[in-house]
Amino acid sequence: FDTATINITVNQLPSISAGTNQDICFGDTTNFNASGGVTYFWNFSTEINTLTDPNSDVWPIDTTTYYLTGTDINGCSNTDSVFINIIPLPDAEAGPNLWVCPGGSIQLNATGGLSYSWSPSATLDFTSISNPVATPNSSQQYNVAVTDSNNCTNYDSVLVEVFAAVPTDAGGDTLIICENLSITLGGNPTSPSGSIYLWTPS
Repeated sequence: FDTATINITVNQLPSISAGTNQDICFGDTTNFNASGGVTYFWNFSTEINTLTDPNSDVWPIDTTTYYLTGTDINGCSNTDSVFINIIPLPDAEAGPNLWVCPGGSIQLNATGGLSYSWSPSATLDFTSISNPVATPNSSQQYNVAVTDSNNCTNYDSVLVEVFAAVPTDAGGDTLIICENLSITLGGNPTSPSGSIYLWTPS
């Protein structure tokens, strides 16, 4: 009989890295930085730019773990994962709608963050504080960007209306009731929130 030998080389699995875990704000896009292989495949089919790109963009709407399979030049494959944590946006609040008389001023008041940026700036005394004073020439919507300690930003707006005269509605000109009964005065007033009413005679 005869004998023969054959050498079998066992290649090590590639050291695949899916990148570092990340914290991102809700609605933001981030970028993977995978390495260790020649070809790649992400096992997540939504909120990702390209399944075979090691540096693919991703925009998860929920906290998600992404798994990656990488293959080296020898056809050997290994897997790794990366965790993307979604940070909620701050609860930006620009306050209720307001009104002023022509030429008047009123203070705005935003809440929900650590820093604020208001626009448009032309009729505001400051734009980078939570409570600037607005002096609009006509009805104006003011927008505020509210940023929290995680550097996440959310937005809100407030409408400041300019009224030459306060719109009022006292109701019907003639009201009839029986003796010893009462009736509620006032029709369907359109006066802005915060208006003060004074009825006479008292």
